[in-house]
Amino acid sequence: MTWVGQLNENLPEYAKDIRLNLDAVINRSTVDPDHALYLSIAAAFATGNSKLLTYLVSNATDEVEKNAALSAGAIMAQNNVWYP
Repeated sequence: MTWVGQLNENLPEYAKDIRLNLDAVINRSTVDPDHALYLSIAAAFATGNSKLLTYLVSNATDEVEKNAALSAGAIMAQNNVWYP
């Protein structure tokens, strides 16, 4: 099972719309699944969702890509604070 499938299985019932969106954005996207993981890491970091970030980072195997995603997330978070 993919990381998206595992994530979807662990989402609570109230997050069913997120399940559908994850499927559309990740599984039916033109973005490569590995790249989607690192994009998701950046987004989770930027939004401050530590539980999701921990889960996603645990599925990341490429340290260079993981650090790049975290850097991108930090920049996105900074832009959200300084340039609302």
